[in-house]
Amino acid sequence: PRTIMDVMAREKEIRFSSRTRQISDQLMKLRKEREVIRTVLEKLSGDLLDDPDVQKLAELSREHAVNLVHLIYRANAWEGGARDYEFSARTMDEHWAAGRAAVCGAISRAGLLATNILDGKTAAFDLTPR
Repeated sequence: PRTIMDVMAREKEIRFSSRTRQISDQLMKLRKEREVIRTVLEKLSGDLLDDPDVQKLAELSREHAVNLVHLIYRANAWEGGARDYEFSARTMDEHWAAGRAAVCGAISRAGLLATNILDGKTAAFDLTPR
């Protein structure tokens, strides 16, 4: 950053990115914990399988494959420290267009994303070119 406005804009980028990453990391952690629970439950046999607590745990750990795709917004050069509260029609049109382009880019990589769905795994992807 070369100016105080650049510093403020960068601070917001880091803060908002950290929140997004923290939430997605937490969701991935919960999914991995459920996977461990399912692995342990598969080792049980006999009367334990009929235990209500084991059945409840099995129900709580049930889930389907998920792919979490990070769509990272890359700010325009003209945007500054006000980007988190600047909602003019022009700005919103540009943000929506950027979002559409990011989704189209992710969809164009559908083969990569589908691999994890087919094998029942969970993965997080950041497909944004740097």
